Amino acid sequence: MSDINEKALQEEYGEEIRTTAFRHGRLLAGVGLLVLSYMFMHDFFVMNVGLLAAARLIGIIPAVVYLVLSFSFLPRRRHLAVPAHITLLSLIMISSGVFSWGLFRSHLEGAAYGAAGTMQASVLAVFVFGNGVRRHLWAIVIVPLALTLMAILICCAPSRVELTLFMTPFITAICVVAAGISQDRMGYERFRMGKQVQQHKDELEDKAEALQLANNELQQFASVVAHDLKVPLHSIQKALEKMDGGGALGVTPGAFHLR
Repeated sequence: MSDINEKALQEEYGEEIRTTAFRHGRLLAGVGLLVLSYMFMHDFFVMNVGLLAAARLIGIIPAVVYLVLSFSFLPRRRHLAVPAHITLLSLIMISSGVFSWGLFRSHLEGAAYGAAGTMQASVLAVFVFGNGVRRHLWAIVIVPLALTLMAILICCAPSRVELTLFMTPFITAICVVAAGISQDRMGYERFRMGKQVQQHKDELEDKAEALQLANNELQQFASVVAHDLKVPLHSIQKALEKMDGGGALGVTPGAFHLR
């Protein structure tokens, strides 16, 4: 493709990315609101961790705001779909990070497992609902995860076993980021190849139409030529028939016959 076509292709792909980000952002906001609300009630009433449950609000409030904006504001401003999706995913990761840090700091029984499991689940959720922002997963996932781990190291003095346990979501995050980058590149190449195939298909259809038109014109031309030659050939036939049976020319009468 030429540079102009490549630029147009990138613009079309960007529009598709914005549409995908908006659709998955709305889905994430709905699912996240339900899950985080349930976790908030579970943490507050069942686990009885007090104010620690308020960390869930860091994800709940943005999810509500996103859902409200998705009905009228974001559809009219599609250029904000990707930043809004990134912000929502990042805040959900931060919400999980704050909760994990607080849970780790509480030194409750199984707190390390709960904190690591919370971050692990958040990383996987971000990957599942991250369509449209795959190339930005390193900032969405790694940065909040690194800040959470740093806060735990500074404030909680984890043991080696606990630190090793918390490395699990970190390793998962690295794999998720690598997979996201690969999927983003593959998505662009798939989109590009699809456009090229469609372009070649359109060109072949245009050539087929042009060939059919040329064939029709050729048939019309042949019909006109045949009609124009019919009268002179009939005249020649009659002239030959009038000649002494065609004997002078050695032509058998009726040898020329036009249908």
